[in-house]
Amino acid sequence: MNRNERTVRKMTAADEAGSDITKSRPAVFPRLKPTRRSVTVRVPTIVLDKIMAVANRRGSRYQSMINEWLAERADNEFHRAA
Repeated sequence: MNRNERTVRKMTAADEAGSDITKSRPAVFPRLKPTRRSVTVRVPTIVLDKIMAVANRRGSRYQSMINEWLAERADNEFHRAA
């Protein structure tokens, strides 16, 4: 075991019997990054050029901007359908 690893003691039946799970709360991880999955999308060159120009004017990355646009549109469509 290297110095960065710690051992965690396993719970015994006695430990579990003394645990009161009625007061437990869901864990919250505010700094956890959302899971991302890579996809391939074929976009006409002229459309991609326009998107890249808009992102350049805004001083942002074009892929980040596309992600924002897709997230906004997906949220709008999802809530409209509900």
